[in-house]
Amino acid sequence: AGKVQLTGPENASRGVLPLIFPGKNGKTIRFARINPPLVIKFTEMIQKKDQMILNVSIRNTASLAFRGDLKLTSPAGVAEQNVEFPAKKETVVALPVQKITSNFDPLTPFKGELQLKTKGQLLKKDLQFTFLAAFEKGKSESGALFTDEVRLKGTGASGKEDSAVIKFSRNSKGLLLKIASQDDVFHQQYSDGDLWRNDSIQLAFDTDPANLFEYDELTARTSKKVTSIGLALSPKGPVAHRYLTFNEKILKTGTISGEIPFSVKRTGNVTQYDILIPWEQIGLKPEEAKAGKQLGIALLINDSDGIQTQRKVIPLFGGIFDNSGWRRYGILTLK
Repeated sequence: AGKVQLTGPENASRGVLPLIFPGKNGKTIRFARINPPLVIKFTEMIQKKDQMILNVSIRNTASLAFRGDLKLTSPAGVAEQNVEFPAKKETVVALPVQKITSNFDPLTPFKGELQLKTKGQLLKKDLQFTFLAAFEKGKSESGALFTDEVRLKGTGASGKEDSAVIKFSRNSKGLLLKIASQDDVFHQQYSDGDLWRNDSIQLAFDTDPANLFEYDELTARTSKKVTSIGLALSPKGPVAHRYLTFNEKILKTGTISGEIPFSVKRTGNVTQYDILIPWEQIGLKPEEAKAGKQLGIALLINDSDGIQTQRKVIPLFGGIFDNSGWRRYGILTLK
């Protein structure tokens, strides 16, 4: 038994490296991963007065200091800083992005490219932010950058305008949604996986939207957890159904009404949903659901005005109706 210490140059090839140890009883194979010395740990968009600021946390894993150029390119322009990264430390760099004006829409995706360049390393990261937030216990904050309320409009199944108001919040147990869906005709004839064909709500979540990989080749584990759930007032009462899971043994697909506390009632031409999505039901540990955590999210309002009408949808972000998946989800930030 013993320890092996590996060192390499800054420009060493990244990836998984097999290590072969010859011995009296044959060979022992172990695996190591060569990581770049500088790693972008997280990015966070914040507001300071009337300015949008991008905070970038960069970890230097090496025993030597590095200096590099950090650059953000976006429709708002180019922001760039030359930064010193001390050895074995994490550095947060604040890049000014743009001024927040009165016509700023928090639900319009902000897209850009982040680039970190040193003498021996070039990192690029595509950024996409939507400024939707779930505040703890419903406490909102002043400022125009984040919103916890969404108003949607669209053409319903009968050709008339339908609308919905969605309010997000959170507590220690899970994500809370209050949805008031206005529609002249309520129609839901299913109580199973076909809920989506009639009046219902569909929700999709991604626990790690910044991660572009669903599989970790070193640990052979799924690291990105994507789930999709439908909810409706069925002929049998409120029903929840899971359409998509990252692991059937952990979160099963099928009817899960007992796992999702929610109520739904119809009053006049409004269907009111009060929903609690427990953190565990989207693959998140409660201790991970803390301020600053980002979730990928998509929401779909399904509308049917009877068997003679064609289903219509009103989406909040893409990914569900267009079957494009988590790459088109919006970002929900826990506050």
